[in-house]
Amino acid sequence: MNREMHDVIAIVPDAGVSVCEADLSTAKAILQSAVGQSTEVVTTECNDIVVSSIEQLTLLKGANASIQSLYVAVISPDRLLYESESKRLDKNEFARVAFRIDSGEIKFTVITVSVVFHGSFVGLNYVPGDISVQIKRVCGDEDYSSDRANVANIICDQNNSMHQLGVVMVQIGSPNTTIRDGLYEVIVTAKEAAFFSVSLRGSSAVSARAKLEAELAGIIQNEREARKSLHLSTELEPAIFLLDRKFKIEQSLLRQAKHKCDESEIQIEELELRLDDRDELPDEGAFILKRMKILEEEYKHWRLVLDGRHKINDEMIKKLKSLRQEKDDLIRKSRLLSQLSIKTSFLVSEIMKELYGEHGMKPIQRLIPDAEGLQAVTE
Repeated sequence: MNREMHDVIAIVPDAGVSVCEADLSTAKAILQSAVGQSTEVVTTECNDIVVSSIEQLTLLKGANASIQSLYVAVISPDRLLYESESKRLDKNEFARVAFRIDSGEIKFTVITVSVVFHGSFVGLNYVPGDISVQIKRVCGDEDYSSDRANVANIICDQNNSMHQLGVVMVQIGSPNTTIRDGLYEVIVTAKEAAFFSVSLRGSSAVSARAKLEAELAGIIQNEREARKSLHLSTELEPAIFLLDRKFKIEQSLLRQAKHKCDESEIQIEELELRLDDRDELPDEGAFILKRMKILEEEYKHWRLVLDGRHKINDEMIKKLKSLRQEKDDLIRKSRLLSQLSIKTSFLVSEIMKELYGEHGMKPIQRLIPDAEGLQAVTE
């Protein structure tokens, strides 16, 4: 008996990354220009091919595939798509969870359905739950009387006992290709009464064209950020120059204050020696003491000035170091972003060459920054 029928769940694959819409529009125009200058090889219909990274697209020369059938895996953990509440099934009852896949530039590669279940106590005795799980693709639309095709493999079947939950994991698809769009249903049948819950997790792949567009958008964004960082570094130069001039003046004033302190200290020491050596001239002792008092006041004054100069000097050193570090960081960031753009540009142009021939890579090569020019500017 059909105990329960869930509503149809729409599940959508995840691209894993996001890019600036304006840059993406520019990238699409560039890619369209590349495609427009070449004639794509028309191949016989074949299944989608999924590669683990964009670099592997350069290895597909001679493969019987067009760009429409190439996909790049999204590098991210499996995403939770759906999770049901716990439901009860009596013996020989079954329940269905239906989900629809409507994909475009992003498709699922693997969907894993996990059904966790347990039994219940009857009096003092625990009766384990027992279920079976099937996943079928409805070949028609939403007509459940249509033909169905079993499309999944069981990858885990753990029995339920009083000490552990039962788990059945069923997988659709494989990492090397994409899952067809359409309506799917998970059928859970109770061999023994059980409480169960269903969860769906999925991994996805993005079309090669969309991936190339995203990479081009990344190049555009990186180049913009590289120019911005380089511009900001040049804007710091006047502030660094001015502060360096002030620092040199401050160094001169600090040396002057130190010289005055040393001079006063030496004169005081000389007067102290004269005061100790005097024998016959009492009036000279009074003069020496008066002079020492004046010098001590001068020393106190220049000591305060010197301490203040040291403080200002330390603050200027700290500020200069900070500004120079900020400038170096901006230049380093600009260089790294441009180097990344160069690397990505060459990679994308090689992929376009493989997919569309020599003409396909020319619009991409215009994006490649001048590495030597950048090196000259940033050094």
